[in-house]
Amino acid sequence: DEFLLVPDSRPLQFGVGDFTVMAVAAWSNVPRPNDHYKGYAALFVKASPYLPYEGPGLFGNDIILQTGSARAQVDANTSVDTEATTLNDGAFHVVSMRRTSGVLSVRGDGQTSGSAVVGAFDVSALGMGAYIGGRDPTGPFQSLRGDIAELIAVKGPVSDDALAKLETYLRTKYGL
Repeated sequence: DEFLLVPDSRPLQFGVGDFTVMAVAAWSNVPRPNDHYKGYAALFVKASPYLPYEGPGLFGNDIILQTGSARAQVDANTSVDTEATTLNDGAFHVVSMRRTSGVLSVRGDGQTSGSAVVGAFDVSALGMGAYIGGRDPTGPFQSLRGDIAELIAVKGPVSDDALAKLETYLRTKYGL
């Protein structure tokens, strides 16, 4: 039930533009239908805690489909999941979310496996801090059952080539 809360600041206000959030993380949360308290593993969340949950979120697990995927979300109705459904195995993986030119994508271990056109709406979630490893709006919520070795958040564009190089660097650094 531990997490890190980074206060809101300009670098974390992604606005209507491109952004990337990448994590080297291991989790073993058990996906549970409609159980936001234990099923999700919140890796990075800077979103309103109330519907429509506007703002970026990178999660371990899809609690609706009950899979061990990684999920990128920008609001309650807009999310994409990795095709890999065994990421909640307790081993470290490189997972990321990225909005580039109005397209939200999610990657797991170097493979883009989900994307959705989301356009350029503001995902700044002004006044909301960035939660890493869980959230606590009213008590332990979306607690990560695992570890985060490194988290990188970039406001602005990251080219495909730069993204691949960053993933290779992290996989090499952590022996993945």
